[in-house]
Amino acid sequence: MAAAKPLPTQERLRELFDYDEATGLLLWRRRDDIGPGFNGRFAGKRAGSLSDRYWRVMVDHRNFTYHRVIWKFVYGTEPSSEIDHINGDTSDNRIANLREGDRWLNAKNRSPTRGRSLPKGVRLQKYCKNYQAYIVRQRLGYFSTPEEAHAAYLKAAKEQWGEWVRTED
Repeated sequence: MAAAKPLPTQERLRELFDYDEATGLLLWRRRDDIGPGFNGRFAGKRAGSLSDRYWRVMVDHRNFTYHRVIWKFVYGTEPSSEIDHINGDTSDNRIANLREGDRWLNAKNRSPTRGRSLPKGVRLQKYCKNYQAYIVRQRLGYFSTPEEAHAAYLKAAKEQWGEWVRTED
């Protein structure tokens, strides 16, 4: 994966945007260095657009994801790695919902695959008609119901990854 583009400075971001921590929205600020048409059309309105599951915003002719811009806006530093949306909703950019983590940990917070009938960490073993709980190539045992198998997966996942585990399906 290519390294992320360096973000503009915190000062530049604060010149351009206001950030609402309650909603996670970036709003365009009124600007005196640009024509009045900009202020009339954009000042006070949501900046950016939704693209590929993530909100993005253009800053100085470069496109950035909202969550990275918000991280730098609030903390003043480049995110050292990936930014994870704690609740899994990539459009929820409240700072309380963002945390730094690496790709491996971020993947632990993914929701289950769409269309699956069984919970995350559970598969049906057809030869014995039981449900197997598993975590990263480790078999956790066989269970008579998917709920029991999922509970075993959650227990092992919480021990292994702590707060990064998504507990709801």
